[in-house]
Amino acid sequence: SQIRDEAEKVTDSNLKLAEMISNIAQESGEIGRVFSGIADQVAKLDQMTNNLAASAQEQSAAAEEMAAAMDNASKAIADVESKMAGQKHDRKRITGF
Repeated sequence: SQIRDEAEKVTDSNLKLAEMISNIAQESGEIGRVFSGIADQVAKLDQMTNNLAASAQEQSAAAEEMAAAMDNASKAIADVESKMAGQKHDRKRITGF
């Protein structure tokens, strides 16, 4: 009788322990899913950061190209103005006007 009572207590304890282990495993799985979700979000953020950096580099290169084009246009305008001034001077020298 005493052995049976002790056996029942051990069985009850084992059932409670098994339930606790099952709960821990379930919670661990949920925690694993949460961490997996966090890792996915971090990967997405990393990709967005890389895309933003690439876009910034492209914009920088485009700005440099625009600056070079503006510089070339400015030089071309100055060259045309210089030639026009030279022609005006030549015309005045030839015609007197």
